[in-house]
Amino acid sequence: NWCYRQLGKPYNWNYFNTSTRTAFYCSQLVWASFYDNYDIDLSTSSFGSAIHPSELVDSGNTYTIYSK
Repeated sequence: NWCYRQLGKPYNWNYFNTSTRTAFYCSQLVWASFYDNYDIDLSTSSFGSAIHPSELVDSGNTYTIYSK
């Protein structure tokens, strides 16, 4: 529901500005939903302050529940 309420916001072209909630890029949206709602930080230090898709997988706070 939190992500759904972000529909219509512009794309965040400043990948290093993850603190904004007025615009999002794809990985930032997923990261922010966990961080803002559950205080779970899925970022790693691999890409500085930007959130890269691989961080969402490589974070110590996530794990694989299904693999084909």
